[in-house]
Amino acid sequence: LRLLAERRDIVNDDLAFAIRDRCYRDWSSAPEKVRQTAAAIRTVEKYYSSPVTVAVSLWIAAISDITRGLFEKADKKLRDAGGILLGLDREIDGAEVQVAHLLTLAMIGRYDEAFSVGKKALSTFIKNSDHVAAGKVELNLSNVLARQSRHAEALRFCHAASRRFSDVGAVSWYAMAENGLANTYSDLNQLDKAELHYERA
Repeated sequence: LRLLAERRDIVNDDLAFAIRDRCYRDWSSAPEKVRQTAAAIRTVEKYYSSPVTVAVSLWIAAISDITRGLFEKADKKLRDAGGILLGLDREIDGAEVQVAHLLTLAMIGRYDEAFSVGKKALSTFIKNSDHVAAGKVELNLSNVLARQSRHAEALRFCHAASRRFSDVGAVSWYAMAENGLANTYSDLNQLDKAELHYERA
């Protein structure tokens, strides 16, 4: 609070996105710290409540909800955040919100809706040549389809993700895609193919 009061020049949309970036780092490595980023962005919002910062605040609050298993609450916040950002023509940011929304919808079993949201995000990332982000969405779509035992379709998305990650040299993501392919081939009892992809992973 003291920092924000003394340095009003740093209180802007860039600060909101910096806190969002920290939220995402903590989400994967220390999810209990996500609530600290949610508190931080709420404090920023008291000083600077632009539509973008409000949307980012909803986005971070939704991630905090996800870490506590509050998926229905997260669903509403992500819808609102995505709507604001897309309404401001911030297409990439809106697509990134849709990725979190896809995960949330899948967790509560709304697979058709999750698939639709994911396809929209995928289209945006492909159009903007963000191949790593596109591959991540394809992996998520593959997982959604696999949960529904739609293994042939899951393979198609996972193969596409693997190719993207290989093409751009995203090695750790390529390994994840290959592991996903191996798991799906195992589900199909195609064990020779599963073994090949496990070895690649």
